[in-house]
Amino acid sequence: MNESVQCTRVHVKPCEGRAVRMPERQHQLMPPEGMEVPHNVYWRRRLAVGDVVIVQPAAKAAATKGEKSNGNQ
Repeated sequence: MNESVQCTRVHVKPCEGRAVRMPERQHQLMPPEGMEVPHNVYWRRRLAVGDVVIVQPAAKAAATKGEKSNGNQ
């Protein structure tokens, strides 16, 4: 049984009023706009207790809005 486990990644940002440390970045505080992080036990726990929320990255969100507005013209 030599199955490779693929760790997916997810973009999260801290909830308002929360300061969240990132163990994969020497425990620096996460910026308010959020970051892409591994979807592992640590981050699932942060999600469960309400420290972070899953969001679309800013670049993807802007691209999606641009596509929608171009389709309406």
